[in-house]
Amino acid sequence: MDQTPPSNPYSPPESPATGIAPTDQPVENPAVELPQPNIWWVLLIVFGCLIFQLGVGVVIGVICLAIHLAGKDVDPQNMAAEFNQALGQASSQELMIFGASASTCVFAFVLSLAVYGWLVGKRVAMRPCTAFQAVLVAMAFLPFAVVVSEIGNWLTPLLPSFGEQAMEQAMFGMSKMSLPMVVIAVCVFPAVGEELLFRGFIGRGLVGRYGVFVGVLVTSILFGAVHIHPLQSICAAILGVALHLIYLWTKSLLAPMLLHFLNNLFAMMCLRYNDVIPIPGVSIISEESIIHTPIAITLSSVVIAAVLLRLLYQSRSTWRDKGGKQWPFGYVTAETPLDEQATLAARMPSLGAVLLLPVMYAGYLALLGWTIARHLPG
Repeated sequence: MDQTPPSNPYSPPESPATGIAPTDQPVENPAVELPQPNIWWVLLIVFGCLIFQLGVGVVIGVICLAIHLAGKDVDPQNMAAEFNQALGQASSQELMIFGASASTCVFAFVLSLAVYGWLVGKRVAMRPCTAFQAVLVAMAFLPFAVVVSEIGNWLTPLLPSFGEQAMEQAMFGMSKMSLPMVVIAVCVFPAVGEELLFRGFIGRGLVGRYGVFVGVLVTSILFGAVHIHPLQSICAAILGVALHLIYLWTKSLLAPMLLHFLNNLFAMMCLRYNDVIPIPGVSIISEESIIHTPIAITLSSVVIAAVLLRLLYQSRSTWRDKGGKQWPFGYVTAETPLDEQATLAARMPSLGAVLLLPVMYAGYLALLGWTIARHLPG
């Protein structure tokens, strides 16, 4: 007897015994093998990634010191000073940042290939989203960045001080690197490596096993935790929730990668050209005190972000069988079915909403541009 497809596109099919289609819980079906990793493997994987990054950093530090000391006759008692001098060079800092970002990509790819083999592309949904979804994601980075930045502004006085000066120096150092290095090491590598590791690999196991709410929440908290600094961790975790929902809705890992890339690029450009793009609360206009984003910009960013999320949900994609029914994975997932007969069906929002969005976004950009113009020097 055929089952009626559930109303929630991310729910598994209804249970023949109960007739209930759980929307946020893993399926207790002994015939379905829930995806790995479980929570204990996840904690071990995150720890292992941090250790791997640390090991790469140590190796790069030793290489930089060896290059710095080449041809020098150095007193062993001054070795600590020489080491600090070697790591203080701009070229060394660029190499350290490049190595840290690249190590995450290497760790994520090796781990995914080791577990999934050549099926990794299907397991993590390494496929393009629809053009409409890509446009929505590209439009979302700006309001998301403003909202998350303002949340950080309000949280800053409430959080304990933890290497604030070192973090600011590191952020400015990254923004002042050569532009190709900024794009590759700060934007491309983190977007690819972190999304593959957290949304594609870790998130697949946690959401599939524990449901959307717990899976997305735990994945986002861990994603924030690896950023170490308390403020950055909270902001990254908030952004991580949006990245994960977009991943589940679009059935494409490239969608959160795109948003992650644009978010990092925007942050670096605001630091690099803070005198050209003086957005209050986002760009650093004054180093003496926290400047909040104007309420009009904040509220309009919240509205635009909510509208874009709503449209992304309305345009969500669903894998279906040749009969048009939702593909019965047996757990919540964004992965691609192994059966070649499966087809991807994407919804479309109402025509009115689609036509209204450009008008709203143009007004939002006009308001943002007017605010920037008011804070330009001279």
